[in-house]
Amino acid sequence: TAPFAVKGLERIDTAESRADLVDLFERSFDLRLRTSIVLALAEMNSSDQLSFFASLLPGHSSEAEERIREFAALAIGRLGGDGGVDQLASFLTISGSQASPGLRSAIAIALASGRSKKAVPVLINLYDDDSDNGLVQNSVCGSLESLTHRNWCVRASGQPDYQTPWPDWWRRNAATTNLYGFDQCIKPSDTKPLDD
Repeated sequence: TAPFAVKGLERIDTAESRADLVDLFERSFDLRLRTSIVLALAEMNSSDQLSFFASLLPGHSSEAEERIREFAALAIGRLGGDGGVDQLASFLTISGSQASPGLRSAIAIALASGRSKKAVPVLINLYDDDSDNGLVQNSVCGSLESLTHRNWCVRASGQPDYQTPWPDWWRRNAATTNLYGFDQCIKPSDTKPLDD
């Protein structure tokens, strides 16, 4: 049956098995099966499926399809490097706030997983989005902190807006700022202030 085929093809983990999973995805109308295929491909950790993941981002309808787009965004961020950042940034530019808060939040998280310096300006711009009661902003803050080990979202007393200096800080410090991966996380209390 199809669910067992997905598990078997995931275990095989070759270019051919990944192509078979994409073919199975395209022939299926079962959203649960399609979700499991996208998750399997994302977990297989191969960049040969980036164009497939990017093709899933546009559109919106059911919750299951939304989860598929979120998994695709996370896979693009993890596997795509600078090119993945470009794909996600392009999608954000085209879709803007039409993309759901959950998808924009997943993109913010995905941008931190590729350790690309190109992600920081995209995250800074994504923070402006406050139409979702803070979901996207919280993901942006966490991603910026994860990438740089600096606390971007702490407001000093008497400072009404802490985001305004971010682009200037990044322009001054981009060349010398180390970026970290999710495997190098530190406690939030150990992050350095942005102005240090």
